[in-house]
Amino acid sequence: MGELIFFLQGAGLPDPEKLLSGTGNVARHVKMEKGAATLDEPAVETLIAEALVRAKVSVPEGQKRRFLIKSVSAKQRP
Repeated sequence: MGELIFFLQGAGLPDPEKLLSGTGNVARHVKMEKGAATLDEPAVETLIAEALVRAKVSVPEGQKRRFLIKSVSAKQRP
C-alpha cells in the first residue's frame, strides 16, 4: 500500500487538487508517492494547514513533532 498521510476529519476538507482518497464518511488519506517530499508540495501543505485549523484539539506551539510509519501485514503473529 505504501506510505499515507491520514486525515481523520478529511471528508470535510476542501480539496481542489483532488489529492484526498477514500470513501468513508469521515477519514481520507493522501498517498505519499514521492515519499517525504510529498509533504513539501503546496497542495499537501494547504491540506495539513487547514486540518490543523479545523482540529478539535490543537497542537501546542513548540511541541516536538514525530513522524510515525506503521506497517500493515497480511500475516500476523499470535
